[in-house]
Amino acid sequence: MTSLVRMRNPFFTFKKGVLFFIFLSASITSSYVQAHGGVEIEKDYCTFRLSGYMLHFTAYQPELFGTEELCKSITDSEEAVLVLDFVDEKLRNMPIKVDIKKEEQTGFMTVQSFPEQLYPTGTMYIPFLKPLEGKYKVLVSLEADENKRVDNHPVAAAFSFVVSADEAFNRANFYKKNSGAILIAILMILAGLIAFKFYKNKA
Repeated sequence: MTSLVRMRNPFFTFKKGVLFFIFLSASITSSYVQAHGGVEIEKDYCTFRLSGYMLHFTAYQPELFGTEELCKSITDSEEAVLVLDFVDEKLRNMPIKVDIKKEEQTGFMTVQSFPEQLYPTGTMYIPFLKPLEGKYKVLVSLEADENKRVDNHPVAAAFSFVVSADEAFNRANFYKKNSGAILIAILMILAGLIAFKFYKNKA
């Protein structure tokens, strides 16, 4: 099958300095979760569970956003680095298989696949170069854990994200970043209308 995502060595594509900060940021995030017992990360919508074990998904687009952490949506105009943190330490001793799938008319098709292996550091970095617009999911499988198989199939969990056209992504990102200010503005307008109506009726 022809891959929908072109594969190249990310160190020739991204600036090494930016990648260093991404790796450092991911390491700090992983350490922070362990230090706080996972309480804060339970509220993080970038987490998901695999057979009860917690994972954290982060996407970076350093050429556009530096070390800003993305999650549910990225833009199709720039290459990305996807990061999986195996928060529960037990996952680091289990062979993990990872597939990146893209939604097509016939269903989700695999565009990148990584055979099962151990991740003793608790972090996996995936170069995701020039992604095409569409819906994707990261499928994580515990293939070697015989005790957790269901009908002889491996236990798996998926995290979904969207690759948007640049204009749509920027618009969505604007509303996300300014949602608090927008809400305050709406409440102030409503309060002004109520006050105006009150004083008008009183007069």
